[in-house]
Amino acid sequence: MQWLSRLRNWAFMPKPRNGKPLVNSPKGAIRQHLRRPDGTLAYFRERHGTLQKRRDALGSALAVLTGIVDGEDGRKALSDYPITDAGVPLLHPFLTVDNWYHNNSSWPFVDTFFIKALEMSDGQERGALNTALLARTCIDDGTFHEVTDYRTKRVKGSASQLWTAAAFIDTCLRSGLVRGFSLK
Repeated sequence: MQWLSRLRNWAFMPKPRNGKPLVNSPKGAIRQHLRRPDGTLAYFRERHGTLQKRRDALGSALAVLTGIVDGEDGRKALSDYPITDAGVPLLHPFLTVDNWYHNNSSWPFVDTFFIKALEMSDGQERGALNTALLARTCIDDGTFHEVTDYRTKRVKGSASQLWTAAAFIDTCLRSGLVRGFSLK
């Protein structure tokens, strides 16, 4: 629990006034200090308190999957985030510099977290979409790769990525494509 008390020192955790904390939990801090009026979540809060205009797919997905935002709040947190045949952009909008890896990219395992969070938030099954996005990263040597360059839709990065392969297994299990197999 010591690590939890240190969270109060994070930039998005406002400092106590008159000895009273302004929020009582990381969940409360995220909901209160990173959520925009439209319900979407900011990538981060600038050091002067301004919410970053960008969103990030992994953080938004994890906020839904862990219950930080749920129900209608979960749907709002993920709303209008683009999904294309290149995947789910890691950042939206992208940074203005023309590079890739964190910028101008999608990571297949993040695609899976995001799609899983979408399914949780609205009840619509998206296994076929998730499977197609992951399968396209299994190229050349027959292994799952790390990243897709969103500008060119070219699969790049290291081969034999455990997180991408694990995301594929999760998607197959969620979609019922694998029978008689359990992770338990």
